[in-house]
Amino acid sequence: MSVEFQAFWEAVIGILLLVGAAVLVVTNNQKEVREIYVFAAVLVLESLPFLSAVAIAILENSRVNAFSFWRHAGVRTLELIGLRPVAMPTVVSSSQPVASEIHREASDRGGFGLVRAGEESPLTGGAGRQIRAVSTAHLRLCRY
Repeated sequence: MSVEFQAFWEAVIGILLLVGAAVLVVTNNQKEVREIYVFAAVLVLESLPFLSAVAIAILENSRVNAFSFWRHAGVRTLELIGLRPVAMPTVVSSSQPVASEIHREASDRGGFGLVRAGEESPLTGGAGRQIRAVSTAHLRLCRY
């Protein structure tokens, strides 16, 4: 199985441009023509996009491109600095229902999922208070 480097031809063009610039600088020793140095600098400048494509292709296949590498590097750095304890915390799963479970319970009740008196709301998981009907006479007594 052969694996081809994705930016092979970009590497070839970039290296040829750098070699051309080096040849221009070396052969311009006797004449000292400034324009040849400017042209050599332009060749180096033109080689940068090709060489950056090569660098990106190298980094794309490396371990540095993985999200887990940077996450573990951040955790390790915080542990070394002392901002985070060395032991990893355990993740506790929440028992909150997903949307499909809520819609199923609402359809079982035959309405819009309103909680009746004495029933527990599926969204609160037993931690919330129940909503109950209050008479208008009681509301008149509770003036702000």
